[in-house]
Amino acid sequence: MPYANNTNTGTATPGSVSGGCFNNVLAVNNNARVDPCRNWFTNMNDNVDTVGLGIKRKGLFGGKLDLNGDFLYSFARTLIGVKGGQYVQSPKGTAADGPFYYIPAADMPECNLQARLPA
Repeated sequence: MPYANNTNTGTATPGSVSGGCFNNVLAVNNNARVDPCRNWFTNMNDNVDTVGLGIKRKGLFGGKLDLNGDFLYSFARTLIGVKGGQYVQSPKGTAADGPFYYIPAADMPECNLQARLPA
């Protein structure tokens, strides 16, 4: 959070904060090290499904025919969940008086990867 000063003193009327865990700049400054809204956390989860098949046959029809076949299917999903956030100052406000906004972190979009080889 861009502060005019990083103490619990400052303006007589603390700037407002929209969202987050505290409603004014003075409270955010007083609790900066223990603000649960600033605790960043990520939870990553990879799920992978794979199937495979291989067939090989030699010497059919008196040694004139060899058969080979392969099949593979793979499906991968990556989920990335993120918690936490950051306080930002409004471009029209001042560093001492705000207003400030809390922008929460958002989960990453699901990533799906597929690979298929025809038989």
